[in-house]
Amino acid sequence: MATVEIIVRVHDDLGNIINDIEKRTYQLELPDSSFDSIEKATTEFKNQALPDIQADLLGKCQSDFIQKKDDNLRCNGTTPVTIKTLHGRFRFKLQRFTDVHYNRTTYFDLTHQFMDGYVSNRLKEFSAFYSNRLSYEEIEDLLERTAGRKQLSDQTVRSIVVDKAIEVSNRSKSRALEILGNDSLNFPVVNLR
Repeated sequence: MATVEIIVRVHDDLGNIINDIEKRTYQLELPDSSFDSIEKATTEFKNQALPDIQADLLGKCQSDFIQKKDDNLRCNGTTPVTIKTLHGRFRFKLQRFTDVHYNRTTYFDLTHQFMDGYVSNRLKEFSAFYSNRLSYEEIEDLLERTAGRKQLSDQTVRSIVVDKAIEVSNRSKSRALEILGNDSLNFPVVNLR
């Protein structure tokens, strides 16, 4: 068995450490001394450690936001959410806020993140990229192999692809209507020869 220790330090522009230093320890199971065992153990380590690091960094960003927030916003507890990424998934305590008019919002709403579910943009892009190469079921399996656990169902991958297609189509439609509605643009002269 091997142990890996990671310390995440966040620095300001002057190089000063600005976060509480926390050491994370990971045990790597090595049943034998073969490369296959080493590769399996390091892959499992990656799938555990990277989401932990993402959670730490996101937590630091949220804490900074809370310290700099507008005085009209009041913290109103947290909601635990699970964020799915290309590296795996992690639990995150999402800060809730209320304003002076008792309107409710969250850190993600105020920072325009995860507006349509707790799936990272990179995970969505990865799924969409392979959607014209593999079936949705194969993408589901590929994501599981990549992240070490099931991230998205085939139906969710399909929904991501359809939503993106609609978004692109609507942008193209808007642009076409904008061009067609512009009277200052002249129709090109057609040479019939």
